[in-house]
Order: sequence, then C-alpha cells, then structure tokens
Amino acid sequence: MVWYNKPAIWSEERDRVYVRVDGGTDFWR
Repeated sequence: MVWYNKPAIWSEERDRVYVRVDGGTDFWR
C-alpha cells in the first residue's frame, strides 16, 4: 500500500480512514 503525505479523512459511513491523492484515488486501510 502506497501512502501519500495527505491528511486522513474519516468516513463515518464506512468507519474507515482513507487518504485522497492528487489523482483522486481513495486508498483505504
């Protein structure tokens, strides 16, 4: 999993934390 230096966004719907990359792709963990 590649992580970018971006602030993590909390999604209550999925109860998961993901990061938005410049390309707009969401990486879930």
